[in-house]
Amino acid sequence: MLCIGRAIAWSTQRIHNIPTIEVPRGKTTMRVNFNYATEFDLTDLTNYIAKERPNSPEIFQCLTFLNQVIADSLTTSTRFMAVGRKYFPTDDDEREISLVDESSLLEFRRGFYQAIHWGGTKGLTINVNVTTGIFWNSKMHTIVDLALRSIGRRADDAAALASLNENQFRVISRNLRGLKFYIKYRGGMKEKQVHMATSLAKETARGKRFEAQGQTITVADYFLKTYNMRLKYPDIPLFSLVKPD
Repeated sequence: MLCIGRAIAWSTQRIHNIPTIEVPRGKTTMRVNFNYATEFDLTDLTNYIAKERPNSPEIFQCLTFLNQVIADSLTTSTRFMAVGRKYFPTDDDEREISLVDESSLLEFRRGFYQAIHWGGTKGLTINVNVTTGIFWNSKMHTIVDLALRSIGRRADDAAALASLNENQFRVISRNLRGLKFYIKYRGGMKEKQVHMATSLAKETARGKRFEAQGQTITVADYFLKTYNMRLKYPDIPLFSLVKPD
């Protein structure tokens, strides 16, 4: 845990050599000191609840700490996905998920958010409120699935992407542009790099050629030669990707 003035940052690993930094603030700078701690004293909060001490800034530090403890336990749980202070179930329980229709690109998941509040005048209470989040349809696991659903086709109808008309091409391009996702075939740390789709091309992996190691090669042959992967859909349009900052 790092105490930064009246703020608190939480870490599951110890951070060594914590620096003192200067933060710009108007025409001057503000010095920020970091203090490492493994324990947190809740005496101020206890005394305040017992009416033995008046309100003080330290009380809000205590509440922040307790909120962080609860949030950390939920964030590390495999049962929930964390979106800020909101938490949504990771399973596909139909009671928690709703769709506009079967071909919808989006789904609505019911979750909750939590916060610690005063529980009347004698203690604290955890306030858990129901909330709804919008997600990509969890049954669409690849960019191909999303492209097919956006033109009303089934997930097993990938051949339809090889003969798109102009309207279908525009719909897919509009729906998938800006989509962020992970690439799994490179393994290791590369799997954690986020990529973003920028534009849809009319070229295919079988037809698109580029220079690699002094020779001209198609995208499909490059994947076979470099990753020993034979592309499942070499005749559908390619998407241009970038790694967002």
